[in-house]
Amino acid sequence: MWLLLALSFITIAVINGKHIYKHYEKIDLVVFSLFYFLSTMFAVALFLELPIPSPLKGITFIYQPLLKLLSM
Repeated sequence: MWLLLALSFITIAVINGKHIYKHYEKIDLVVFSLFYFLSTMFAVALFLELPIPSPLKGITFIYQPLLKLLSM
């Protein structure tokens, strides 16, 4: 199962990455690689049924002090 999952992710990355690399879009290749890596890690975490934190908690943590500051 792991082998099939890894092969499918690698195949998609090679096909899309090769197209970006041929057109000399280096910044796009870096951004693509970053997002592809993060999405792969997210998919593996979902597959392993790991607890994934809610992004709402992080947004609340960042904006709560700003909200208090603006409401004064």
